Amino acid sequence: MKNNLPAIALLFLLCSLNSQAQTTYPGNLIFNSQVDLNSFPSHYTHVTGSLYIQNSDITDLTPLNNIQSIGNDLVISGNSNLTSLGGLNDLVAIGDDLMISSNSNLAVISGLNNLKTVAGSFNIQFNSNLTSIAGFSQLNSVQDLSLIHISEP
Repeated sequence: MKNNLPAIALLFLLCSLNSQAQTTYPGNLIFNSQVDLNSFPSHYTHVTGSLYIQNSDITDLTPLNNIQSIGNDLVISGNSNLTSLGGLNDLVAIGDDLMISSNSNLAVISGLNNLKTVAGSFNIQFNSNLTSIAGFSQLNSVQDLSLIHISEP
């Protein structure tokens, strides 16, 4: 039994590393439709690259409800049917920029209540129906903040 201890320890270590790797999505994620987003596996909690939600028919971000960190950028742009950021409730950290732009039916930015850190720029711009950006009570670190609201006639 004594000779098997190093092998058992190695097996335990490999299982532990494999478990962590299974919760980390390596690279960038790009969602251009609700179908794509709905097919995203729910076991991922971390994204090493950027997360793009753009130019789409997306209405519901709840398939992303387990994401806790994004290594690079989070870009939510050009989603005319998106009315809420609900589904990003577990997000705590963004390794670079956060861009929320040109989402014409987004009236209230909430759902990012647990976000604490944006290591780069935080930009909210050109969301023509935006009336409130409540829900950033935990945010304590951001490099640069830009809020631009342009109403369309």
